[in-house]
Amino acid sequence: MNFTEAWSDTCSTVGVAARTGNLTQLLHLIESGRPVDVHDNRGWRPLHEAAASGSNLEVLDVLLKHSETDVNWQTYEGETALLLACKRLNGKPLLNTVNLLLSTPPTSTSLTMRGFAAPGW
Repeated sequence: MNFTEAWSDTCSTVGVAARTGNLTQLLHLIESGRPVDVHDNRGWRPLHEAAASGSNLEVLDVLLKHSETDVNWQTYEGETALLLACKRLNGKPLLNTVNLLLSTPPTSTSLTMRGFAAPGW
């Protein structure tokens, strides 16, 4: 399968708000009960969108503090939010995003594809 292209009809409204860094919209959607764990055709969840875009650390922080978020979620290609940030960002946005992701403890059920707990990678 081709996971390089995001299909617009598969991205959740929370995912779009995360990708664009729209904190106001994200908070409204979460308060309205929209889930933060819906993935698109690539397996990207809103957390991946926020980390890869680097557009708004507050958006990433809100998602990381949400009870349903797992910092170690992986895309269909096995990429975590930390890996996506490292591949797509640079400079201060990269440093700030990585620091925020690494400061978030993994949930007790966070396992890599090989079954090991890992700090976001």
